[in-house]
Amino acid sequence: LISPGAICPAHVCFCRNMGKHKNAGTKAQNKWLKSLDKHTAKALKGLPRPQPAQKGPVGGVQKPGAGGPAGKAKKKKSNAMMPYKAGKSILAVGEGNFSWAAALCGILGSGSTITATAFDSEETVREKYPDAQEFIDTILASNGTVLYSVDATQLHAHRELATYDTIVFNFPHCGLGIKDVARNVLANQALITGFLLSAMRCLGPNGDIHLTVKTGEPYDSWKVLPLARAVPRLRLKTAFDFNPAFYKGYTHRRTIGFDEDISSHGNEDISRGARTYVFGVSSAADDA
Repeated sequence: LISPGAICPAHVCFCRNMGKHKNAGTKAQNKWLKSLDKHTAKALKGLPRPQPAQKGPVGGVQKPGAGGPAGKAKKKKSNAMMPYKAGKSILAVGEGNFSWAAALCGILGSGSTITATAFDSEETVREKYPDAQEFIDTILASNGTVLYSVDATQLHAHRELATYDTIVFNFPHCGLGIKDVARNVLANQALITGFLLSAMRCLGPNGDIHLTVKTGEPYDSWKVLPLARAVPRLRLKTAFDFNPAFYKGYTHRRTIGFDEDISSHGNEDISRGARTYVFGVSSAADDA
């Protein structure tokens, strides 16, 4: 979404200090969760029930001796890349403070082919993300488009959206504050599945869907690739590490909002790493 983050024990304390936007967007998010369509439910059916995260290092328990002598894990070489090019129409879904879309405008030299959207209303965006206006102004000054109240699971039903070469959803998170781990995982699986199903209907010929998710728990339990495999005709094309340093001015923000005294600054929330998955849609003939 956004640059949202995980629900954690500090969530309650955080919300109590969020002032006037304590409940911003909550009603809309709850309404979304209750309105999951039958296609999303069908795609989710049969997936293995999420298991609680294992104790130990992020991503699981390291076996004794793993990683060579002294049991030190080998540092994986990053394959991060910049996949966006000028001239391609791009739809950014679930922007938080719009800093990623603003950074992309700078990279491409123009925002004329960029449409940046947020799930929240314009009023809620301003309440949750005090720094959003400067990024919105940057996008608009670059001839980009900014839209509010856009549901990532209903892109195909939004009148102001068209078809795109690339549809991007960075760090999806429903942000409902569900304490039960299994229900929290399922809620985010529903969000991702609903997004994939809807985005497929808004792609132009040979278009791509980019989905960026944090690594480690609870995100590994979302099982993004099994979710995608459950969606007919959706195919994984490639995957690469997400490097926030590529996007000058980008600042990761959580779904629940930002508070100067409590929230992490910069991109601390994604310091453990993240992966971008690139999906394409096969034709009916390919599947025959």
